[in-house]
Order: sequence, then C-alpha cells, then structure tokens
Amino acid sequence: MSAEIVILTEEDGRDNSAYLKKWIEKNKLRAHGVLVPEIKGVRYFYNPYMDVKVEVEPQQKVKDPDKIYESRDEVYSKKAYKVAASWLRMKPPLNSDYFLIDGIGRLELEDEGLEPELGRVIKAAKDGKMDHCLLLGVRIGCKTKVIKKYSLHSARTIYHEDLQDLLEDSE
Repeated sequence: MSAEIVILTEEDGRDNSAYLKKWIEKNKLRAHGVLVPEIKGVRYFYNPYMDVKVEVEPQQKVKDPDKIYESRDEVYSKKAYKVAASWLRMKPPLNSDYFLIDGIGRLELEDEGLEPELGRVIKAAKDGKMDHCLLLGVRIGCKTKVIKKYSLHSARTIYHEDLQDLLEDSE
C-alpha cells in the first residue's frame, strides 16, 4: 500500500511555506522535511521537525556556477540545497505526522535543486515504503509538469483552504 501523496499548490506569489508553517504550529503537528519560508525578508530552507534553517540565497554575490543555481532573475546557493536535500535523505521520525517538501519547481524539473532526493522520496511513498502522508508544495506554474515527471496522476491536489480537511481526513 502506498502512502497518501498530496500536492499543495497555490497561485504564484502566495507563500505555501509561510502558510504551511503556521498550519503546523497552529495544529501542533510534527512535520519533517523542507519548507522555504521568508523570514524578515530572507528566504530559508527550514525543517520544522528539527527546527533548523539555512539561507537559500548565497550570502555574498557569487558568480561561480559550481556554487549557485540561477533561475530567471533569482540566485540560489547550491550548498543550501545540499543541506535541504540531506534532510530528505533522513527517514522521518516515527512520531512525525507529515513528510513535507515545499518549493518544488523549475530546478527540480531540470533534475537540479532537491534532486535526486526528491525523486527518491516520492518513489518510496508510491512503493509503500513510507508511513507518513507526503505533502508536496508545488508552484502552480509547474504543477502539470511535476505531476507528469513523477507520475503523480493519482495524487490529490489541494489548496490552502483545504489543509484543515486534510487533517480531518487523517483522523
């Protein structure tokens, strides 16, 4: 039996991570994985279970393509992505309620960013090797391509207002 896989998506510009972070805190949930909230104008990779964060953007202007990802007009630290990807290699603690991965977008579609760990987590969920609900935060503009790439056609798609329903469904 495979784990439930849920895709959380919203219009571009709405912050899934900030909403998820508040939802987790409000409902006292134990969630392992990766969020990408903006805190005081700085974006971080954040693991809510471990309460650990690392800045997404490089702290200085870096031009070395071995140290950064460039996507449109944004620059991301490869080192930060490696840290976040390492969280995905960890088995979620048994007492966690959700395994969540947010910020899935163009980099992952190009086999960069959180890859290959993201693909491994999705495969484990589909193969029944995960006891947790896998909640994937996908940028709306990438949703169709993400579903196709990872064969997520049977995954349930929800929006912010549906998160409470997800909680009630799991009770």
